[in-house]
Amino acid sequence: MFSDNPQTRYKHPALFLDRDGVINEDLGYVHTPETFHLKPGIIALLQQASKFGYKLVVITNQSGIARKYYSHESVKLLHLYMKELFRNAGVLLDGIYYCPHHPDFSGNCWCRKPNSLLFEKAAALHHIDPHASWVIGDKSRDLEAGHAIGCRRILVGKDEKVEAEYQVEKLLEIGPLIFNLPAAKTKTEA
Repeated sequence: MFSDNPQTRYKHPALFLDRDGVINEDLGYVHTPETFHLKPGIIALLQQASKFGYKLVVITNQSGIARKYYSHESVKLLHLYMKELFRNAGVLLDGIYYCPHHPDFSGNCWCRKPNSLLFEKAAALHHIDPHASWVIGDKSRDLEAGHAIGCRRILVGKDEKVEAEYQVEKLLEIGPLIFNLPAAKTKTEA
């Protein structure tokens, strides 16, 4: 697997996950547990990734803060709720990073995707090897940010204009692609 040598700065693969549209249904400015609905297959994907030694890092743009739709506190409480949902399923997130900015409301920043600052911070803090890692997003800006540090890309949804190694409709399609698992059966095949 990966070396435990302290001289090796980066040693772990990771899944860098967008939140809205990948982890949960994107209902627009989701910031309460009542509006936070996990996407089908996300728990199974994260369980598989954990089993294969992947770090799990969420990186999300939260411009609703800059727009004054909700507060930092709301996002932090929602992230605690999300972590608890995953913990109950045996999944531990290694990190959650969010950008509260939007150029129209708070000016430019280095942390808003497609910029890669939050990816760089997470990789350094968690000793992640970006070249052994994947970024999973539903928008080009998610994939651009991860690709900028060397991650391979998976687009969730259909957008012919987005460059990615893989495009999937369902999260259950990801495991066979990156963990060499058998393809998941649909309900009609089972």
